[in-house]
Amino acid sequence: MKSTRYWTRLLILFLSFFFLSPFAAGEKVADTPTDIDSLKSGLESAAGRQKVDILLELAEYYVARNPGMVIKYAEMAINASKNLDSRVLLGRAYVSRGVGLLHSGRLDESERDYREGLRIGREEDDHAIMGAALNGVAAVALSRGDSTNALANFQRAIHHVRRKGDRRRLAGIFNNMSLIHYRAGELRKALDFMLKALRIYEELTYRPGIGVVLNSIGNVYNRLNNPDQAMSHFQRALDIAVETDNRQLAVVCRVNIGEILKVRGQYTQALERFSRAYVDSETLGSRDYMAVCLNNMGDVYHSQGNNTDALKSYQSSLELFRSMNAKPRMVASHLNLGNVYLDMKKINLAETHLKQAVKLAVETESRSLHKDAVWSLIRLYEVKKDFVRALQHYREYTTLQEQLFSRENYAKLSALQAKYESEQKRSSEDARKSVARIEKLEGNRRTLILLFLLTMLILGAMILFFLFRRYRLRTRTEMELREAYARMEQMARFDNLTRLYNRHTILERIEIEIVRLGRTWRPFCLIMLDVDDFKRVNDTYGHDCGDRMLRHLSSMVRGNLRKADVAARWGGDEILIMLPETDMEGGSILAGKLRAVVESTPLVYQDRQVFLTVTMGINVFNRPGPISECIRGADRAMYAGKKMGKNTVVRLDEAEILESSPHQGV
Repeated sequence: MKSTRYWTRLLILFLSFFFLSPFAAGEKVADTPTDIDSLKSGLESAAGRQKVDILLELAEYYVARNPGMVIKYAEMAINASKNLDSRVLLGRAYVSRGVGLLHSGRLDESERDYREGLRIGREEDDHAIMGAALNGVAAVALSRGDSTNALANFQRAIHHVRRKGDRRRLAGIFNNMSLIHYRAGELRKALDFMLKALRIYEELTYRPGIGVVLNSIGNVYNRLNNPDQAMSHFQRALDIAVETDNRQLAVVCRVNIGEILKVRGQYTQALERFSRAYVDSETLGSRDYMAVCLNNMGDVYHSQGNNTDALKSYQSSLELFRSMNAKPRMVASHLNLGNVYLDMKKINLAETHLKQAVKLAVETESRSLHKDAVWSLIRLYEVKKDFVRALQHYREYTTLQEQLFSRENYAKLSALQAKYESEQKRSSEDARKSVARIEKLEGNRRTLILLFLLTMLILGAMILFFLFRRYRLRTRTEMELREAYARMEQMARFDNLTRLYNRHTILERIEIEIVRLGRTWRPFCLIMLDVDDFKRVNDTYGHDCGDRMLRHLSSMVRGNLRKADVAARWGGDEILIMLPETDMEGGSILAGKLRAVVESTPLVYQDRQVFLTVTMGINVFNRPGPISECIRGADRAMYAGKKMGKNTVVRLDEAEILESSPHQGV
């Protein structure tokens, strides 16, 4: 459930800062306070078209700094353009105000301005205005969770932007489109679009754009469970944001860094990042950013058991989303509030918020959050001992689990396919035209003198040589890309040190087992394995010995599992093992056998035998519910084994007995 909330907030952050430039890249935009002071001074004496140009340039400057100032200067430009009776300037001004409204979270007003700008652009046949307006309309659709309309409008915007030759805006649209594929889990396509955008921004030496793309790539690494690389990209993006005074990007980078710190359990440092980001969001006047920061702060408080402050943060976030009429985001806030009230045993309040979360999730087709809200209602009705309703929601939960799995793995972007087919058709038509031209030239060639024939032959040879070189270059590039993709897929699935699966992959396999459980009701078992005194090994023999010990242990784990079993490096010296269609007794037998093998098989390091032992905790997943609870149960059992003296196997039910008898000796 926490994972779903994390990706929801991450999506909000993506949407909040992708749409930075309100107009054409060819216009000069003030970059320093000195330039701005000069523009403001010139505004007092300017008149006519010059005044409107200065107002639009001031609005552009404040896009990433203060959305309220964008709206102010854009409205002044709208009024001045109406007095001039200049349709082109009026269209540009409407698009500029739409950007400010979008960054302020006023989606309905923003869409009206973008569509008014689009209408004017069509009347004036101005590709720059049409491209900017369509990009804005797509941005609003994406903020509302409507990926289909967003993709269609981005494609239309690309057509106009390319006609205008606006490469900076084209890079921005590529980056925006990467979000659609990122949200669909198509990381390869998302990364393709990000790299296209980055290449253009680097060629233009446009630092703010480079910072935005670096932050986007950081999110890809984070989703691939590589937090170190993600943190590196977020920090580089933050450095650029500070350097270019891009306050919106700075807020997003701080929140992303805080998310990683929160996952690592560094709550104090995470709260510092979120608090700093919230203050900057208030300065920007961005309700989007403020709500995201409040949600993150609420999660930290909830994790620390501070339910009072968690409720305040979640409630404030809900009020902000409600003022924006952002229903998909209101679902998460109601769900968070319901879970806190449920933990506090305030059943009626919890039920009110959870039912509202389900209602809004159905309206907005937010299936992941719908599933989490239903699970919380199951917990609530079990507390109320209303087992009839609990059973009804169990069935609904299983259905949603199957629908979500199918949707996330097999959904296609039909608009993208249509665009591909259109491009193929256009290429075929161009090829036929080229053949016709060549035939005509061949007919004329026969009437020319020998010298002209010789010249044409030489020219043809040069063209063939150029095409051959280009073909070789393209083939080599495609081969390098395929190798890079293969390496990325390998990184996405396996841990580099142990060659076991990584955390992301085993969670996918567990999701499959949960779906199978909904059909067969056969349980599966989870084993959390931890090396005893691993720090002592590193301190005594060095980290190289520690790495070899982990590889040695991983080899023994693989050698003692069935083909259907799955093992993954969970973190540090912890290994998580999943045993399909296995109950607690079966898991205990396998774990005991594995413990004995590990104890009796030392690692030979520099002609010395280094013995190791492991402690394992076992839990069984035998009914639908959040897998995080089952994993935490196995972790509890493992820590109980540590307290019992290590080198042992402890089941969760045994650990609970030990925990309920604090005075009982071990």
